[in-house]
Amino acid sequence: MNIFTRIIAILLCISLPLALNAQYNIPQNTNWVMSRQAGLYFNGSQPVPQSSAVGLTECSAAVSDASGNLLFYTDGSNVWDRTGAMMPNGADINGPGTNTYTTTQGALIVPFPEHPNLYYVFSLYSYLYLNVVDMSLNNGRGDIVTGHPLRGIIWNGVLGEKMIPIRGCDANIWVVTRSNVRPEFLAFEINANGINTTPVISGNMGVLPASNYFQGEMKASPDGSKIVTVNTIQESAVELFKFDITSGQVYHQEVIDSPRSAYGVAFSPDGSKIYISDIQNRGQLIQYDLHNNNNRTVIGSTHGVTKFKLAQDDKIYFRSVMGALGLPDYDFLGCINQPDQPGVACMFEEAVPSLGYLVTLNTGLGMSLPAEIVTAGHTGGQDTGPNGRLIFDTLICAVEAAPRLSLALNAYSQFSNYRWDDGTSGITRMVDAGGTYWVRYDTRCGSRTDTFRVNVHIMPAVEILYDNGLLTSVNTYDNYQWYRSGQPIAGATAATFRPADTGWYSLVAIEHNGCTASGSFHVTDNGTGIGTLPQGTAISIYPNPARDYIHISSDVPVTAVLLSADGRMISETENNIFPVAMLSDGIYFIRVSAKDGGTLLGVYKFVRQ
Repeated sequence: MNIFTRIIAILLCISLPLALNAQYNIPQNTNWVMSRQAGLYFNGSQPVPQSSAVGLTECSAAVSDASGNLLFYTDGSNVWDRTGAMMPNGADINGPGTNTYTTTQGALIVPFPEHPNLYYVFSLYSYLYLNVVDMSLNNGRGDIVTGHPLRGIIWNGVLGEKMIPIRGCDANIWVVTRSNVRPEFLAFEINANGINTTPVISGNMGVLPASNYFQGEMKASPDGSKIVTVNTIQESAVELFKFDITSGQVYHQEVIDSPRSAYGVAFSPDGSKIYISDIQNRGQLIQYDLHNNNNRTVIGSTHGVTKFKLAQDDKIYFRSVMGALGLPDYDFLGCINQPDQPGVACMFEEAVPSLGYLVTLNTGLGMSLPAEIVTAGHTGGQDTGPNGRLIFDTLICAVEAAPRLSLALNAYSQFSNYRWDDGTSGITRMVDAGGTYWVRYDTRCGSRTDTFRVNVHIMPAVEILYDNGLLTSVNTYDNYQWYRSGQPIAGATAATFRPADTGWYSLVAIEHNGCTASGSFHVTDNGTGIGTLPQGTAISIYPNPARDYIHISSDVPVTAVLLSADGRMISETENNIFPVAMLSDGIYFIRVSAKDGGTLLGVYKFVRQ
């Protein structure tokens, strides 16, 4: 006997990049270099240790190409090519004697907009230095452009140890630093024409401690809208500012915590949390929840000074001096596994076991987690990078038949004068079908138009055949996973599966684009999947489709179970009626069994609409 159970399920599968984290979550940040010849390669879910030529220093930067291949790296004083060899003209790039300096964020690489072979290398040692690397030279391994007219000091005012890149709104990049003697920020703009050496200065911004103002990190939120700074002395504060990506202005200062001495700081991927390492309390790691009145939570301790860095896997890594093994004076990498989660739910891990000892005996201030790489692109418009669209291309997954869509397309609220392709205005546009859509909007950088697609992928419904003790998917998919009672069955990843026991079995079918569909089947001890009705027994359900109630008509006493399309139990009854008004529209099943003995009498499909 061939028994089919037909399951039709609908799932919205939206393939969106992380809009907030996209400023840093790009292939150019794939390779990390750190002090003491340590490094990491991010390719997939698990970072892989690798070596580097960087010695004992606080700062470093590395850049990869658009495919994630390492190009070169620097400690702010020297530049090495991808093989670890010193680049020609790469030693003492700031002049003789400057290679002995070390600062918190003293190294930064910025890809030259619209010139794929050129890179700015910034060094910060009280003054701001600039060098240019041309990757078309030295047989593709790069060389310093010694004749560049801006090579050398481009700002001789006394600056602190803080320097970060922030993507602008018009194919430009801001390099932001902070004065060491005045409460002000400086933002240098880089665009297709080069770098403007006259910075945008934001004065009267921030608290100016009495001494040692310069030590400690500064970080931008992943969307570039906020800046947080910390300092290493006791009377310092954790300060939060807003940043205008259109003008380069820093504004709206807020003190998150004071007094609070810290060296490292980082934003979570969604920008809702801030993490610091508290020096005055033996390296306590503290989380501030910006969505909950800046609530402060101690999540762990590193027993030392640390830096933070948000990685491509959306985790935050940090230097851990003692590590999980309790071995003093050794550097480990710790990890915050879920940094968007509040409090201890962020899953602090003092040392990542798989990384082991990344460096040898430590004698310096800290491990140099590399500076972030930012690439230029429009906030909206025609840029194809991960953060180049106001609204991203969207995939709608449907099973067997395209449902009527009700999808809200939301533009970011920081812009104005929205004009959609259908003539409507406002930040939201509702669509009910696949197709190409666009929105035009105004920024202080001018008008932008974003074009994007809503694609509908229709999967065959999951149909399961049970014959001679074998469960088989009738339709073909890219990948399969069988489940029993909701739990995945190890190794059951083929189109067929032979169950050893009775019970509910489910199949999740997965397409290459990530779309999924599922179906379930109940295997009984008589090998048919459904029990045999007693002679003369008649069972029916009505109405079908139903809106408020489903009734069961039966000649014998029965019990019934209401199931979702993937076989999960919703409710059970013995009075032959199910209220269904609270259910969402879609496909459901009712499993009917004899009240005496529990023999399965039938599985019936109905539609709630």
